[in-house]
Amino acid sequence: MGHAVTPWLHILAVAVWVGPQFFLFIAAVPAIRTIDDMRVRANVMRTITTRFGWMAWAALAVIVLTGISNIFQEADDFDHLLDFD
Repeated sequence: MGHAVTPWLHILAVAVWVGPQFFLFIAAVPAIRTIDDMRVRANVMRTITTRFGWMAWAALAVIVLTGISNIFQEADDFDHLLDFD
């Protein structure tokens, strides 16, 4: 069962990690730049990046762990892990 779950979790974590980055750069940052008050702009940006930051770090941890798991599920042994012959 782990062979089916870890690739799915890996792809889901990548989507969770990358998706908010697109949102920030395509929608949030241009909208925040229209705020004239620099203190309000900084507070809004800090709030958004803090909330997305925790999610991003959690997703990155899942990406690393499932990536390592996927490597060892696919490779027969560590010596042949980077052998492309």
